[in-house]
Amino acid sequence: TYDYDLFVIGAGPGGVAAAKQAAQYGVKVAIAEQAQAGGGCVNRGCIPKKLMVYASAFARLQRDAIAYGWSKSEQQFDWQQFVTVRDREIQRLQQVQIHALQAAGVAFINERATFVDAHTLAVGDRKVTAAKILIAVGGKSIKPAIDGIEHALTSNEMFHLKALPKQIAILGGGYIGVEFASILHGFGCEVTLLNHEHCLLSGFDADLAAAVHQSLNDRGIQALCSTTIKMIEPVPEGFRVTLEGETAATLVVETVLCATGRAPQLDGLGLENAGVEAKTAIAVDDYSRTNQPHIFAVGDCTNRLQLTPVAKAEGKAFADTVFGQQPQVVHYDYVPSAVCSDPE
Repeated sequence: TYDYDLFVIGAGPGGVAAAKQAAQYGVKVAIAEQAQAGGGCVNRGCIPKKLMVYASAFARLQRDAIAYGWSKSEQQFDWQQFVTVRDREIQRLQQVQIHALQAAGVAFINERATFVDAHTLAVGDRKVTAAKILIAVGGKSIKPAIDGIEHALTSNEMFHLKALPKQIAILGGGYIGVEFASILHGFGCEVTLLNHEHCLLSGFDADLAAAVHQSLNDRGIQALCSTTIKMIEPVPEGFRVTLEGETAATLVVETVLCATGRAPQLDGLGLENAGVEAKTAIAVDDYSRTNQPHIFAVGDCTNRLQLTPVAKAEGKAFADTVFGQQPQVVHYDYVPSAVCSDPE
């Protein structure tokens, strides 16, 4: 016998959805999370980012309001006050996730879980066994091999800034880079957005991407395509950023943000102890099953489609298939997505 019918590693959107759905079928479920409940979306992604989008939009709305009869007033933004309010909301949502799990009968364990063998996990200072195991550990930000790249922040650190930078260089013209460019410009930062490809938002509709690019330029954001960073050097004012490509120039900025994508977070899981196949991502079939018949994986760690609603759908489909005897396959052909730029 095993300690649990299902043990989930990672309490992000996919893991939480799977745990709650599985518990509805009457099985004994536990979920382990080494950081905060809610995963990247609640703590380092969708939620804090969208709150920043809302906050930064008020400056433009106030300027537009003058044309509708509102009197001009002095604009002052208190970053520290915003951070306090934002973090309070994130903490509330963390508790919402935990309470939802507990209400469903799922045991929430705030510890790191790693594989000891195919059915055994080290969870904190103890070991537990499970008949079936779901891996839902999400992804991590990645950086390219550039001289001085260790000085660049990733999107994770952007949510922990002590103060807003006066000037920032953002490397990466995907949705993360474009969103932060819009947000920080709204806060009054001088933004230079760099992308090694010939256009922004590669993979999105070309006409919409071109419209966003034009809008960024019109608003005063310097968006440079076919241009990347050659070197980052510390200087008294912040960092000297040497560019190469179509625009070969040098910038001096307070902060550099690297927004060049994300990859599965597989470090230290001990997948080799369980015999789970994974190179750059965990390999799964249409039913999220790994090469081990009782071990499954959903969400960003499988690198299928890195979106919160997709991870949730994969988690629910897994539970329905394995515990509800209702085989479900997630289809990825028509999945809507949004970019929180200005315009969106």
